[in-house]
Amino acid sequence: FATGGCIWTEGEKTRFVTEKEAVALGKQLKAEPQRDEKSQAMVFRGKDKQGRQVEGWYADAQTLRAWKYSALQQQADGISLWRLGGNEKIREYYPGMDKK
Repeated sequence: FATGGCIWTEGEKTRFVTEKEAVALGKQLKAEPQRDEKSQAMVFRGKDKQGRQVEGWYADAQTLRAWKYSALQQQADGISLWRLGGNEKIREYYPGMDKK
């Protein structure tokens, strides 16, 4: 699973962001994130200063927990996390990951 997410801005290429960047952009746009029931990802929609539509989807710790439990229900024998940087609450998902 990849942490972070994607931002789609009208007229621009899709870009990948960290959770921290997605949260900051949502605040900048004054777009309140909502949890998508089906995917458990966070999503926000708003307009930038140029009036272009912006849509962001990203994974937070709760999203990753939901994906983990879904994978376990499907009898996955392991998961890997990608793009760990910028995930604000990753330690909620993997407590102790920073211990050596």
